[in-house]
Amino acid sequence: TCMLAAISGRAAPRQSPVAPPASAQHRPSLALQLDHAGQIICVAFSPDGKFVATASIDRTVRLWDVRTRQVIRVLSGDLNLPRLLAFSPNGRLLAVGDLTHTVKLWDLSSGDLTTLQGESRGTWSLAFSPDGRTLAFVAISGGRRLLWVRSLDSLSARSLPGTDEPLMPFWSRDSRFIGFFAERKLKKIQVAGGPPETICDAPSGLGGTWNRDGVIVFAPDNRMP
Repeated sequence: TCMLAAISGRAAPRQSPVAPPASAQHRPSLALQLDHAGQIICVAFSPDGKFVATASIDRTVRLWDVRTRQVIRVLSGDLNLPRLLAFSPNGRLLAVGDLTHTVKLWDLSSGDLTTLQGESRGTWSLAFSPDGRTLAFVAISGGRRLLWVRSLDSLSARSLPGTDEPLMPFWSRDSRFIGFFAERKLKKIQVAGGPPETICDAPSGLGGTWNRDGVIVFAPDNRMP
């Protein structure tokens, strides 16, 4: 049995000029007593905040109702160490990545499961486009780690040429570009086609986000934002 606690970023109300202890500044606003049989690897909130998905080394993914603290669906069976979770923007689908060459799409309303077959071996990152039509992921194929995209209405995924050894992909708000880190640089590539463009140095990129005005906020390394 595992315990999951979500920490609120709001500090506790200040009662005196003396700062409260750290334990009082950040109190769990949500606690779930989980019945996974092993360690939890990944946690994801749905876009509307009503649900939490948890993946565990017990080879299951569980969907929780935040209000009732109850499990409403369990995904098990053909899973090999699920370790990546990503909700679609409308919250209807949950993408699950594991150590095999597949990415699975779980329809949270019907419980239906679609396996996205491909040539990849292992999956590192998952990211839905903001319009909810395309899933980007990092996977190995033919000994090369590449950035792949798959339209949800397509039968196959395609790799994006020139994206060798990518990390931490993230989408532009118009769903036309994907930003990623490779070769100690921050890069972007147009999903429709074309070579990647180098934006700037990023010695050890740790993630980024792209706003509606085209501004990218990213962490180039572990020392500064």
